[in-house]
Amino acid sequence: MTGANCRFFILAFVLTMSICPMPMARGASRSSSLIDIRDYGAKCDGSGNDTAGIQSAIDAAVVAGADVLLPAGTCIISPPSVSYIFKIGSNLHIVGQGMGSSVLKVKDGAGDFTVIFGSFGAKYDGLEFREFTIDYNATNNPALSLAQGRLAIGTTSGSRGMTWDRVEIRDISSINVIYSGSQYSQVTNCRFELNTTGTLHHDHSTIYMAAEHAAIVNNMFVGGINAGGAVTAIETHGGKETITGNIIDGYLVGMNLTGVAASDSEGIVVNGNSIVNGYYGITIWSNNYRSHTEGYGITNATISGNVIRLVQTLWTTNAVTGAPVIGNASGITINPTANLPVKTLLITGNTIEYDLESSPTAPFSGPSEMGIGYWDATNSNRAFNVKITGNIVVNAPASAIRWAPGGGDNVEISENMIINAGSAANPGLISSYRPGVMVSPANGISHVAILRNNIIAGESGGMAYGIEVLGDSCVLADGNSVSASGGPKSGYLQYIRTNAGKCSTAFRGIQLAPPLQSSMLPSIGVRPGSEVLDATSGRTWHYNGTSWASTR
Repeated sequence: MTGANCRFFILAFVLTMSICPMPMARGASRSSSLIDIRDYGAKCDGSGNDTAGIQSAIDAAVVAGADVLLPAGTCIISPPSVSYIFKIGSNLHIVGQGMGSSVLKVKDGAGDFTVIFGSFGAKYDGLEFREFTIDYNATNNPALSLAQGRLAIGTTSGSRGMTWDRVEIRDISSINVIYSGSQYSQVTNCRFELNTTGTLHHDHSTIYMAAEHAAIVNNMFVGGINAGGAVTAIETHGGKETITGNIIDGYLVGMNLTGVAASDSEGIVVNGNSIVNGYYGITIWSNNYRSHTEGYGITNATISGNVIRLVQTLWTTNAVTGAPVIGNASGITINPTANLPVKTLLITGNTIEYDLESSPTAPFSGPSEMGIGYWDATNSNRAFNVKITGNIVVNAPASAIRWAPGGGDNVEISENMIINAGSAANPGLISSYRPGVMVSPANGISHVAILRNNIIAGESGGMAYGIEVLGDSCVLADGNSVSASGGPKSGYLQYIRTNAGKCSTAFRGIQLAPPLQSSMLPSIGVRPGSEVLDATSGRTWHYNGTSWASTR
């Protein structure tokens, strides 16, 4: 602990003690702004039961407006009621002497509980939790069901102000850990570690943020591949949220960003996070909620600079159900069931890499499997003002980038590097689902630009098309380069595949390899004046409206 983590009104004596923690003689006087739980009967020696002493200290602190001090040591706690372990009030601040030093540990065989701090769904303002560890001790207090939830906290909407900073929560088995309806919530510099040895499969979101103006910054989340309950690290419901610098390791889903809220979820920023050993990276749910059936689900959102490493070949068990996983591994995607439009979405500078598959029976689920994008299962949702730019997508089993809502306007897919798209080893994934970039809305998108992407087929040679444009879309594809020299296993068919829709596709670009043949260029749905440079021969292929011809 450092002085910067202390509350400013703590007396100099207490501040010094928190910088250099040391045991205090029993009976010595303490600052009136800090209440030590040992003065209320807690021993924190790793034996006995310290719940009543801690509760008495909390009660006194709420009345006095003081902070609660958790000293160095292990404080054993257990639920006096299935509903809670500790009753709390607004403006409660609990401060320890460091993660791993001050420990609240659930008693062996303590049984079930709903919440550690407070009542679930209650309104609390001004809560702070800093510099200690919560040990759920699920190893020695396993959950047979999670009907009670086992949350650390669960505040309702209308609450305001909650901070968790430098708190470690370990050996977790719960529905959620932090469930917050508190505006201006902050979860920073914390560590969450799931119990991965239990046999109970269940839904779980470690942080469930159902409030606006929230910050989830520089936390670590540790789950386990195929472990029951290792489902979602971060789930948001609301807007004006910042999620940056987090490390998520071994969750089925890194993040669910949802528009499932009472109003449009606006101004979400997701930047500089690392999601490794996952199956789904970042999933966007732009769905209606109660009376929020008009407007937008997600608007003005930026997803940038994240690193996502998917090990879909290692995930064999669904962490929610225990059933086998069924495919659809994805990097950054909008959920296919989204039913509120998306507006002004920027996806930029992210790196997404998949395992390279070798098994011909590896699972897939067709159109909804992609590195970045949206496939609308209902063909009725819309998306406006979307830019997907400067990303790197490696080894996508199906399309690397796919954009296929029911309709919309103004989409740019530009300057992305795509390596080894369509790499699925399962031969059941047909060629139309193996392009580098695909735009295929059912009802058309106006003003689509596919610009300056670098598309490279890799060793697996599964990519069928550099770019695929289907449906009624007005598309300009300019400056894209395709290299598809995938050797004897190459499934490459065409530089661009398109068909006759509302607007013919205009395109020009360069094919680096293999040498272009007329069969590699589409004969329908092409705007006159389209052209492709064949880098191997130096010839340019031109389309005059009826046929292709090459010239030097």
